[in-house]
Amino acid sequence: MILTGDLHASPNELQFLNPKYLRKKYKFKCENTFIFILGDGGFLWHEDEYSDFNGELITTLNKWMKELHSILIVIPGNHENYERIYSLPKVSIDGNCKGEFRKISPYIRYTERYGEYKFEGKDFLVLGGARSLDKMYRHEGEWFPDETFSIEEKDRIISLIKDNEYDYVLSHTCPDYIVRQIFGTVNYRDSNSEFFDKVMNYIYPKAWFFGHLHPEKI
Repeated sequence: MILTGDLHASPNELQFLNPKYLRKKYKFKCENTFIFILGDGGFLWHEDEYSDFNGELITTLNKWMKELHSILIVIPGNHENYERIYSLPKVSIDGNCKGEFRKISPYIRYTERYGEYKFEGKDFLVLGGARSLDKMYRHEGEWFPDETFSIEEKDRIISLIKDNEYDYVLSHTCPDYIVRQIFGTVNYRDSNSEFFDKVMNYIYPKAWFFGHLHPEKI
């Protein structure tokens, strides 16, 4: 498995998923595997031809993943076209993988907004979404009300996790107390991030991987 974050449908960020780059960095480990974008894939974004089904973004990545015999899996972020992505039918992935996905192309999938998954024999909890910090500069249609969990979704997530164990968590953002460890005092609130503080009262994963904040830190 390989993890990266926040493609944002950016031509500049595509280099990090190019087979030449991946083979140089990871050797054979980038082949026959799952490659994850931890939110903000930017596919099908705002009726943009570049990121649409037959656009350059999806066509290029699909070709690269086919070359690597790998599947690109996107955790939903906040800059996602939820309306289009989650109108697609649910599908599964054959092989050593369990969970439901939305099919963007033969080699690209979105996970559900939240749920339990199994990859390579390990149990994962997926938690998507985050608050768009640049929302004031966008109109609706460039951000989506579903980017954070509703109260009902939070209740369902707690019911799902309270009696289960997970090896890892894959999400877009992270618990609020981690945000503050990275940045110190921040002057914004993210209801997903604050909710993830509560989630940590129920689960004890080996690691929690996330994107959204962009600095590369451990």
